[in-house]
Amino acid sequence: MNPFTMLNQASFDLAQIQYESLVMPTAPDGADGPGLAEKWTVDGNTWTFELRPDLKWSDGEDLTAEDVAWNYNTIMTNPKLAISNGNLGDNLASVTAVDEDTVEIVTETPQAINPGKLYIVPKHIWADMESPETYENTEDVVGSGPFVMSAYSRGVSAHMKANPYNWRGAPKLDGIEVISYKNKDAEVLALKSGEIDWSNRLTASQFDSLAGAANIEPVETGGGRYLGLSMNVGSTTLDGTPMGDGAAVLQDVVVRKAIRQALDTQQLVDKVLNGHGWTGPEILGPPTKPYYSDYEDIVDPYSPDAANEALDNAGYTKGADGYRMDKEGKPINLRLTFDGSGAAEPQIASFIEPWLKEIGIKVTLMPQSIDQRDQERHSGNYDLTLNGWGNPIDPDYMLYINTCGSRAPAADGAGNGSADNWCDPEFDELYKQQHVELDQDKRTKLVQDALSIHYEAAVVAVLYYPAALQAYRTDRIAHVTKIQNDFTAYQTFHDLTLVSQEEGTSSSSSSGEGASWPWIVAIAALVVVAGIVTIVVIRRRQTATDRE
Repeated sequence: MNPFTMLNQASFDLAQIQYESLVMPTAPDGADGPGLAEKWTVDGNTWTFELRPDLKWSDGEDLTAEDVAWNYNTIMTNPKLAISNGNLGDNLASVTAVDEDTVEIVTETPQAINPGKLYIVPKHIWADMESPETYENTEDVVGSGPFVMSAYSRGVSAHMKANPYNWRGAPKLDGIEVISYKNKDAEVLALKSGEIDWSNRLTASQFDSLAGAANIEPVETGGGRYLGLSMNVGSTTLDGTPMGDGAAVLQDVVVRKAIRQALDTQQLVDKVLNGHGWTGPEILGPPTKPYYSDYEDIVDPYSPDAANEALDNAGYTKGADGYRMDKEGKPINLRLTFDGSGAAEPQIASFIEPWLKEIGIKVTLMPQSIDQRDQERHSGNYDLTLNGWGNPIDPDYMLYINTCGSRAPAADGAGNGSADNWCDPEFDELYKQQHVELDQDKRTKLVQDALSIHYEAAVVAVLYYPAALQAYRTDRIAHVTKIQNDFTAYQTFHDLTLVSQEEGTSSSSSSGEGASWPWIVAIAALVVVAGIVTIVVIRRRQTATDRE
């Protein structure tokens, strides 16, 4: 839950409730809008942000330009804290608090993306920590968002209490409870029964089962994620030191391309996603217009025959059992690691194993916990692994996590922000160029050229881009703000109210001084480190002192 080092989606989901940045994505299309800064100007290399007046942290302390400048200077000077948003520190020359309410960000060269997207944490909490990179940040969190975490139990729940000092005003809900559901079917039943209010990251079959359900609105958006089969190309640390135990045969791009060409990704969309998703060649999917490309000139279409021919021609002969040998005559047997706690990834793995058998590649399936799978990937201890990333609206971050500089500083994998432990200086150069290119058409081409290199390297076989599937109870929640742009789900929790509040029943249901509202179960299910969670709305109590 450390906003400097977090990498999993659940941490980002919770961070966006707790921390705000100078600019924030806004409805309906996710465009940059005012956040902590109510306005900003750009003059060449200089971005000037004017903070809203009288900002405060959730503990009542003043939130000033000094807080903002400290955060930026921290990620610029401490690489251990530049894991989650290191791309926002690229190209920065200086960040200065001009006065209490004004921040000046000077870039090395003019750049395409707004630099004001960094989550700002309180300097008075973080600046004196001896090792802030190891701070878990799970209890009594001080933030600026509408809710802040007051208690956390890993893999079980997170209690988010309302922040009365949020600049929009105090939220209308007392809090949000994020609860882990190990069994998604049980979560869907809880949603139907009214035990919970919101469920996120539903599987396709669960989502389809909610069609026509009373008082439930299923919502499907384009999503911004991909799921891929990552292949260990020969992991190395930042200084090029070999890391991990990946199979040497995967360092041959011929093998990686053959594996990719043997995967029937349309079948995965049809049978795993029930059609709620798309296929495509690269890590930026169709919703990422204008950057998406089908790369028709270079894509190797699905063809086990062509994959077999490529491996034959490369000298990977088959033994009597139909499985291939490496060039030293040793049997090829690749480990496939995946999240064994959910439904989708075991199903996908069960498809991949016979598909690769068809081209003579033996696969050993290794279900793991998400924590274990991520740790092994960070330290390079894998052959094949299912790995997905969520795409922000701007492609800069997705390119950044594939640059050489995002790899692990040391062989233990700590601080590894790389998507697939891959490194190509030519790709890095195109990343840097698109980062500062102001012409949209030129920038789009630079992004697509970079991803052409990524595709030719066959670092990851993109399996699909899933639609974002979620649902909420219309008889419980009102004022849901949707930020779509074919991308994402509901992100704005501040404006949520209870339907009972909207209908004016709140006062009549209380029984006098000291009476409290019952808890309202639920909101969403967010993917967390150890599984799926559900958010529970805590109903506003009668008086402020009754807040949870």
